[in-house]
Amino acid sequence: MKWNVAAALTVVALTGGILYGAAAFLPSTTGLSIAEVRTTVLTTLVAVGVISGRHALGRRLRHWSGS
Repeated sequence: MKWNVAAALTVVALTGGILYGAAAFLPSTTGLSIAEVRTTVLTTLVAVGVISGRHALGRRLRHWSGS
């Protein structure tokens, strides 16, 4: 289980790093500023992390409670 969490965090970190770096090139195609693109990327990554974390926590709680 620990390896799954580490692998997931690594994938999220690498994806986030790539998207955060790519944000410097996106404004010319989207019309947004670099700050707006990076804020959107970071907000999306945090939202995905929160949703994934709540889902995993819910599964663990159901497992521990026996339901």
